[in-house]
Amino acid sequence: MKKLLAMLVALVLALGCVSFAETKEETADKIVIGTNAEFAPFEYFNEEGEIDGFDADLIEMIMTVLGYDFEIISIDFDALLPALESGRIDLAIAAMTITEERRENALFSAPYFNASQKIIVKADSAVATFSELNGLKIGVQMGTTGDLYVTENLPEASVERYNKALDAVIDLVAGRLDAVVTDAEPAKVYAAPYEELKVLEENVSEEMYGIAAALGNEELIDQVDAALAAIIEGGYYDALYEMWFGEEETVQTEAKKVVVGTNAEFAPFEYFNEDGEIDGFDADLIEMIMTALGYEFEIISIDFDALLPALESGRIDLAIAAMTITEERLENALFSAPYFNASQKIIVKADSDIATFADLNGKKIGVQMGTTGDLYVTENLADASVERYNKALDAVIDLVAGRLDAVVTDAEPAKVYAAPYEELKILEENVSEEMYGIAAALGNDELIYAVDSALAYIMESGYYDALYEMWFGEE
Repeated sequence: MKKLLAMLVALVLALGCVSFAETKEETADKIVIGTNAEFAPFEYFNEEGEIDGFDADLIEMIMTVLGYDFEIISIDFDALLPALESGRIDLAIAAMTITEERRENALFSAPYFNASQKIIVKADSAVATFSELNGLKIGVQMGTTGDLYVTENLPEASVERYNKALDAVIDLVAGRLDAVVTDAEPAKVYAAPYEELKVLEENVSEEMYGIAAALGNEELIDQVDAALAAIIEGGYYDALYEMWFGEEETVQTEAKKVVVGTNAEFAPFEYFNEDGEIDGFDADLIEMIMTALGYEFEIISIDFDALLPALESGRIDLAIAAMTITEERLENALFSAPYFNASQKIIVKADSDIATFADLNGKKIGVQMGTTGDLYVTENLADASVERYNKALDAVIDLVAGRLDAVVTDAEPAKVYAAPYEELKILEENVSEEMYGIAAALGNDELIYAVDSALAYIMESGYYDALYEMWFGEE
């Protein structure tokens, strides 16, 4: 407890600038957090009758960073999601695995713990693998991942469900069960007092725990993610992990190296600098995100219209390229929260009589292939002749040479490309309002959640504003 208090004091001092709660106009007087205090070492009642454990300490850290008064209560595990839905609780933290089924009924934070299911058997049991449990009598805690996994994968097993995993272990000791399937760390705790039990080495399933909120409560989950990212980045998570489990751990949600795709032909967002390196606002932002997550990463440049296919094929893990979030793209990729408000602009000759987007109909228009400018011009200018380029700069060069009547491209690149040419001007009209996002392949939810968590922290802590001002000269 003294160590935890010292960590909390250090956390407040170090992260006091991360003031989330005071920026919200409406904040709950008290956050009510549900758990199931029957799952040591994550959550349990200690000798003083207080809820203790790794999860309890972690949520206290998060609430401390956010500046919220909170109360933590214990209810049955399988009642936690219904309690969120009814509004009885605001958050749930209970070594709860993030699954597709649960995401249909709740929002989840970025993952905070890498876990697995383990098998506890008698020391003299012949059972050595998960498949050998078929046909046997298996104890699980009701509604947990162990319950779901055993039910789905052992059709001939007799599954006995308990409100407490410890009760299942007691029945195993008494000979009323052949095995218990539960999470790895609780398995160690429950088996430790009994010489007649052993925990098998096999990891039954790999999974990740998350903190849950009710559907529609995105604001609270975003704040939790930002605080969690700050705690991980500041090293407090590692200290807490070591305090509870006696070893070091860093939360990782994906491969050791993340390959990020971009199209380095779109300054100031992404371009090759004088040293031949990929530079720009997007390049710096993704470096911040990968640093916050502790990931090694590589950024590569490919054609813009090849980015989503590269995600689908697995060639890259993420794409950041001033890519607008659209309904069409959402059918083929996952997107992070928006990180940039943008618009399309029109570049024309300084002496051009073109004054509005509507004036472009019947003209020869240059666009970068596959971009929002390409899509918007194609959809809204039926009589225009659309010339598509791999690089927006090549379109601008053709405009200067008189081979085009106009170029439609994103506002900030438009400024960069038009600046060297006195004979060009950018029209004031915003052709379309849009938002950029970071993309991942469909199914890669965990990586997008991690990106969102880091992005929220970067924005809340002021690093995004500093980066924006550095690149665009304004707040």
